[in-house]
Amino acid sequence: EKMFYKFKNAWEDLSSQDKDLTFAISKEYKKFLDIGKTERECTREIISQAKAKGFRNIQDLIKNKVTLKEGMKIYSSYKGKTVALFVIGKEKIEKGMNIVGSHIDSPRLDLKAFPLYEDGELALLKTHYYGELKNINGLLYPYLFMELL
Repeated sequence: EKMFYKFKNAWEDLSSQDKDLTFAISKEYKKFLDIGKTERECTREIISQAKAKGFRNIQDLIKNKVTLKEGMKIYSSYKGKTVALFVIGKEKIEKGMNIVGSHIDSPRLDLKAFPLYEDGELALLKTHYYGELKNINGLLYPYLFMELL
């Protein structure tokens, strides 16, 4: 028996308070995923939540010649598809900074210029490959076509 490793289920070690917190966080995350199905929707939602927490657009601060001070919360967005959030620290930037990185995953079909073709009596779509979306069987799957079409 000492030679066999026993796998523990981490869920069994959580307190009921931690389980409740886990479900609450999951509920908020599911709501975010429902709102943000594309990069642009995610970016808009992140900015909306950031503004609610006191973050300000860096472009507005630059335009109004506002000097950055310790504790200020700012954000910057690029082409409506990315967003970076910053909290200004007390040390000079030359001493370093802490970075937390993330990315937006938005699985989708990115169709080629003339995507529709037939093979074996099936309608198929030619797509650009991103991640694991390869050789999708045409119109058999109900994908969301949003925003840029």
